[in-house]
Amino acid sequence: MAGAAHIDVLIAGAGPFGLMLACELGRRGIGCLLIDPKTKIADAAQANATQARTMEHFRRLGLAAEIRALGLPPDHPTDIGYFTRFGGHQLARLPLPTAREAAARVKRLGGSWSAAELPHRISQRHVEATLLRHAQSLPSVQLRLGWALVDFQDDGDGVLARVEAQEEALGQHAPGTHEGTAPPRTASAQGAAQAQAPLGVERIRCKYLVGADGARSRVRSALGIRLGGVTGVRRDFMGGQMFAVHLRAPLLNRTLPHPRCWMNVAVNAQRRGFMCALDGDAEFVFHAALLPHEDASGWGATEGQRLFDEALGRHFPVDILATGTWTAGHSLVATRFRQGRVFLGGDAAHLFTPAGGLGYNTAGE
Repeated sequence: MAGAAHIDVLIAGAGPFGLMLACELGRRGIGCLLIDPKTKIADAAQANATQARTMEHFRRLGLAAEIRALGLPPDHPTDIGYFTRFGGHQLARLPLPTAREAAARVKRLGGSWSAAELPHRISQRHVEATLLRHAQSLPSVQLRLGWALVDFQDDGDGVLARVEAQEEALGQHAPGTHEGTAPPRTASAQGAAQAQAPLGVERIRCKYLVGADGARSRVRSALGIRLGGVTGVRRDFMGGQMFAVHLRAPLLNRTLPHPRCWMNVAVNAQRRGFMCALDGDAEFVFHAALLPHEDASGWGATEGQRLFDEALGRHFPVDILATGTWTAGHSLVATRFRQGRVFLGGDAAHLFTPAGGLGYNTAGE
């Protein structure tokens, strides 16, 4: 088609699913273009439990050892502790083996461990950074960050899509390119790359389009595909609005009165929440349940500190790296995953919260 760049597969969304798909296609020499409206990826501490089956996929890609070298250290406890507050009374503890202990125990099991890999506690941002580096090493994979899918049309023989550079991306490059320029391979650094791409609006002709564009998928909406299941569940904890805080607190572990956990859960009438250790030392992610009257749309570091203090039981200054909101209480699956030459995957196809990494870990299946 005149004026349009051609590619085998256009992937809209560079989250875990989009990155994994790009890796799978790239390893098979299939040309694909991966776009995402963000100019950076892997910049937030989201899921932090990688299950055994997901680790098997990473093993197949040759990435399991690299991923295990990141995240929670092998000798850090993986216990889950329940407390009135993080600095208060312990209510219960689920003792779990460290990664090193689990690796030793599985060799002595009398039965059969059904997976080739053990689970691993690691922040999703480290996983995304690893997948990004792998995708960029594959010659048939092209990447553009700061580019969004505007619209598309499936004519039966292929899909014609329009993609557009976002304002933040426009500010990073010099003007002068035009619609129809073929997408280049990108260069990036340290897992949060910025793509060197032409500016403006472009048309892309592809054999297949994959909507990997998250829970509010534009692709799914354009196709008129509904989500079926349960949503809007409200509970005192993990049902409703949650406020996430990525923080650094190098001295926190020394001040807590209990043995270290991987996950600390606070259960009290004022502020319920949980905190996961990311690096085993100074970095944590904290998620607080919001009360029905609270609106966190304009919240930031000040409110993050306040909620953390409520869950801890006293004031303890922390360095807040990022904040954000998300919604718990979803159990949703798209009524179909494909329409013609357009596919859905990841959160665009199924949305499961809370717990268990059932969003991130189902992305690679």
